[in-house]
Amino acid sequence: MAELKPLHYRLHLEPDLKRFRFDGRAEIEIESSGPVQTIPMNGLELAIWNCRVARGKDEMKCAFSMDPLKESLTVHLPSELNGRFVLKIEYTGEINNRMAGFYRTRYVREGVEKIAAVTQFEENDARRAFPCFDHPARKASFTVEIVVENGLTAISNNPVEEEVALENGRKLVRFQTTPIMSTYLLFFAVGEFDFIEDPGEVLIRLAAAPGIARYGDFALGFSRKALAFSEEYYGIRYPLPKLDLIAVSDFAAGAMENWGAMTFRENLLLRDPKKTSRAGEERICEVIAHEIAHQWFGNLVTPKEWEYLWLNESFATYFGFGVVDHYYPEWEMWGRFLNNTT
Repeated sequence: MAELKPLHYRLHLEPDLKRFRFDGRAEIEIESSGPVQTIPMNGLELAIWNCRVARGKDEMKCAFSMDPLKESLTVHLPSELNGRFVLKIEYTGEINNRMAGFYRTRYVREGVEKIAAVTQFEENDARRAFPCFDHPARKASFTVEIVVENGLTAISNNPVEEEVALENGRKLVRFQTTPIMSTYLLFFAVGEFDFIEDPGEVLIRLAAAPGIARYGDFALGFSRKALAFSEEYYGIRYPLPKLDLIAVSDFAAGAMENWGAMTFRENLLLRDPKKTSRAGEERICEVIAHEIAHQWFGNLVTPKEWEYLWLNESFATYFGFGVVDHYYPEWEMWGRFLNNTT
């Protein structure tokens, strides 16, 4: 049986935060080791309305079928293909309220409730945002571009490559291409964000809803320390030009290690000097160190199957405690590790 290997995804997204939906276009470069006529992929809660296959200058329409129970999308090629080709899929999806896939989160600005949209793809929810080979071993590079209103900010794994002014008060934001990585590590967000940053050799930014980013100074400072410690320990430079820490008001997980764009519950990233206890500070540092550990162990080197997720998480937990103990030995983190983790 021929092996199908995704090489590159080019994603174009146009989110509508008023109607809670988005239009998408995915161009997926695929390499097949032998002749194939069907392409089994993943897709869930997506309304696909056009599918084509391109090879060189030739482009043909494809039939497709979806199975919601299996969360699958099968593309039926008009004839057998071998080698490299590109699938071009146009579709519409939902910006849902389930904190999975591409979902909406609420925040308040000057007494008015606002909406932002963020992603959470681990383990199997990238398929809710774009058709893909949604498996940790099926790595590829990603180029993301998002159309947003002029007053909004778009964030993704890598820095912005260019912004292009469009009609009707909108702009297209295109991001630099990512390294090869798993689908569950892709991230994008649209909304109003305030930033504070540490402009070192690797730019570290903390993003939060308007008015609360100022509570991120403590987390931002510790992130620089944890990144430096990790680079020295692994002997491998952090491979991206920036690292974002993003506070999300509605977030099911404690935090998520999206490569270059880590997300956190607000209380696990923001410290109010008048309210946050020392235990709260310890927890903030522990979670940040855990997610930064994943930038190497999990993101750069990834478990082949989800059954090895325990190894991914266990090492990041162990390493995270070690980083915090290195900088704050008076907190006696290893004692807490023994009491709470083992």
